[in-house]
Amino acid sequence: MKRLRQTAYHEASHAVIGRVLTLYCDGATIKPNYKTRTLGHTICHDQWACFHQWEIRSKVRDNNDAVWHARMIAFMAGAEGEVELLGSTYEGDGDDRYQIYLMASELVNCSDWPELERRLGAMTRMQICKEIPAILR
Repeated sequence: MKRLRQTAYHEASHAVIGRVLTLYCDGATIKPNYKTRTLGHTICHDQWACFHQWEIRSKVRDNNDAVWHARMIAFMAGAEGEVELLGSTYEGDGDDRYQIYLMASELVNCSDWPELERRLGAMTRMQICKEIPAILR
C-alpha cells in the first residue's frame, strides 16, 4: 500500500506541475506495467505546445531553453513531490533522471549543468510546495 501511495504522489506531482507550466498532460496512472518494469507513468506531450500558451500570456522568453527547463521541471517533480509530501522517495526516479539528461543535451546555454540542475531542482521544490493542495486532491 505504501508503494502505491508513493507512486500516486509521484505521478500526480508530474501531472500537476506539468499543467502549472502549461505542458499538455494526457493522464497519469499508478497501474504497474510489468513489461516496461514501471509502477506508473504520466504522459506529458510535446514541450513546444506550451510555447503557444506562453505567447498568449505574454510570457515568452527569448531563449528556447526555457521550454526544455519547463519539461525538466515537470520530470523532476515526481521525486521532489514524494520528498516534499512523504518525506522520502521510492527508487522509481531512474527513467525520469535519464530523460532529464537527454533533455539537457538539447540545451543551447548549458555550460554549467550541475548549477542549472540545482536551480531547476529548487524551482521544482518551490512549485511543489505551492501546488500541494492540488496534488493532494
